[in-house]
Amino acid sequence: MKYKTIFFDLDGTITDSAPGIMNSIKYALEKNHLPMLSEEQLRSFIGPPLRGQFCKVCGLADEESARMVEDYREYYRDKGIFGNNVYDGVIEMLEKLRKKGFRLAIATLDMGVRERHLTNRGFLLGPCCPIYGAGMLGITLLFQGSHYGYWHVFFSIILLCSLLEYAVSALMERVFHTRWWDYHDMKFNIHGRICLETMLPFGLLGTFALYRINPFLMMLFHRIPGYVSGKLVTGVVVLFLADRFHHIPDRLLL
Repeated sequence: MKYKTIFFDLDGTITDSAPGIMNSIKYALEKNHLPMLSEEQLRSFIGPPLRGQFCKVCGLADEESARMVEDYREYYRDKGIFGNNVYDGVIEMLEKLRKKGFRLAIATLDMGVRERHLTNRGFLLGPCCPIYGAGMLGITLLFQGSHYGYWHVFFSIILLCSLLEYAVSALMERVFHTRWWDYHDMKFNIHGRICLETMLPFGLLGTFALYRINPFLMMLFHRIPGYVSGKLVTGVVVLFLADRFHHIPDRLLL
């Protein structure tokens, strides 16, 4: 097999983003009291730079087009992005490719660059990455206040993080049928789940966080009155668990 990895573009290849884009154009037109365009004209905005397309199709000046783009983004960020559906047959195609041993990846910079909007690459809705949080929690519980030497702690953190990363990778692939990271192209990797290039940074950053960042954060935390800190921790835990139990079942259906 000559090629082992297949990259797909998201918009227009995996998903049909036309409805969200066209509705966002309609919103910008209505907000600025401009005549509504035909479906053919609306579809002409899919692909080309928006600013130039507003000038070309609507006959607007450059400054007016810039304002239209801002109005477009206003709608797209909150609503238009959700007008994006997977094409029929795509899920089945991806599953067949996966079973044949291909590594699959989706590449898109849409929300990060064009829309100036952070994307959620994880499986939870909230802005948290459980694997790093669990890793740091384990490091803190095992080594905070311990009498081990720096080198002992450094190599222990490497071992802990590597075991956690390997286990989570295997579990996620088994449960969600996908990989959130793949190190096959890196040297000294084990089944593409862990590699030396990431082990060393985990050890360095984990040790630095343990001896420098943790004490500072704990000092700030202990300044919070006990009745407030208790409620704060409880609230965060409840939100995390609600996120987990609400969104993981949806992922299992993918």
